[in-house]
Amino acid sequence: PGKMGVNLGIPKEFLILMLNTWFPNLFTGRMKSSPVASTMIRLVLRLAHIYYFVDTDKMFYLFLWGLNLAERVNSKSDIARLLSNAPAIWITFPWFSRAFNDGHRALEFAKEVGDKFNEGRSYAFLSVAYRIASRPKDGVEYAQKGINILKGVGEYWDLGVAYTFRNHSNWMMSRFKPALQDTEECIAVTKEAKVLQPLGWALFANTCVAGVYNAVDIDDKLVRESIEAIRLMKETRDKPNIVWSTAALAMVY
Repeated sequence: PGKMGVNLGIPKEFLILMLNTWFPNLFTGRMKSSPVASTMIRLVLRLAHIYYFVDTDKMFYLFLWGLNLAERVNSKSDIARLLSNAPAIWITFPWFSRAFNDGHRALEFAKEVGDKFNEGRSYAFLSVAYRIASRPKDGVEYAQKGINILKGVGEYWDLGVAYTFRNHSNWMMSRFKPALQDTEECIAVTKEAKVLQPLGWALFANTCVAGVYNAVDIDDKLVRESIEAIRLMKETRDKPNIVWSTAALAMVY
């Protein structure tokens, strides 16, 4: 949709979402589940992932549209797929109660249908919400659960999210040695899998520890890794982390 369609669509889809929340018996399960609906939900979610880093309005519209469709067909598998991402979306407002409620609902549905991928993703994105909510102990716990599952299913982008926010939560508790171990593990895994965006996150994580907390020796290798992180953020069009990785390198200098 164009900008006007997005601006008009967000309040409409948000109202539908709230009606689904307040009156689930009236507004959910009104369509039959079908392969077409499930495919549409997968495609919309993939687009929302892309727009998360470049256009948050489009991301939010696509997330709401896909979630409302999943609620209409009342497919627990599809609802789990959408809601597993919800914590990272609702914290941008921030709406923490909704982030935690939707994340745990995703966990419940994913476990019920035996979906290990979205179970692991739910743990990973809940770790994001717990970190942003300044609950780093919970952040480490949920990230670790996500790592354990996502390693087994071979989902490396979401695995990178879990590693990154276990790292961030460890920073918050001044646990710098475990934070650096998180970084080393993430670099090794994402390099082997050639997953560039999480690799960039991991590379500039050490820069953050060095520049903000002065917990890492600053040497040429660290500077080279920091510059490489900025390049990877630009290549993957991760606009927020282009800024963050550049700022981290400035602090090191």
